[in-house]
Amino acid sequence: MTTRFEYKELGEFKMDVPGWGIRIINKDKIIDALADKYVFIGHKTDPTKITHSKDNRYYFIHGDFKDTYVFDSEENKFSMHTIRTYVEGRYLVGHEMAIMGEETLHLDDSNNKHYFIQFPFVECDQLHKTIEKYFLERRKQIDHMKGIK
Repeated sequence: MTTRFEYKELGEFKMDVPGWGIRIINKDKIIDALADKYVFIGHKTDPTKITHSKDNRYYFIHGDFKDTYVFDSEENKFSMHTIRTYVEGRYLVGHEMAIMGEETLHLDDSNNKHYFIQFPFVECDQLHKTIEKYFLERRKQIDHMKGIK
């Protein structure tokens, strides 16, 4: 494998609990899309938090907030499998499969866990913008279902 992961300490997440971002080094290219985001909280060395597909092309980064990022090491692109949806000021939180667009992909990891990806693979510098676009649409749907205007 030519893909490596480095943890970047982001400081205290809450009292005496450190938070970590993650930097990906893929074929000598540094990918910092998650380096400045709290992905892991507390202990960073749990080997189950980063798994890979059977062909070693895709990596599943299982964040501590129930977000699962999918990294395509051939294309240097990201997608999402699961995402935590939060509606500010309303205390509504949900963990759900991220569904956006028409792109789909079935993957199995090295532990035979199946992933059905229904979120587009985007360039690293577009990841957070795409997630924000997803959140805006999802918040509208949640507001509509709850009858909130």
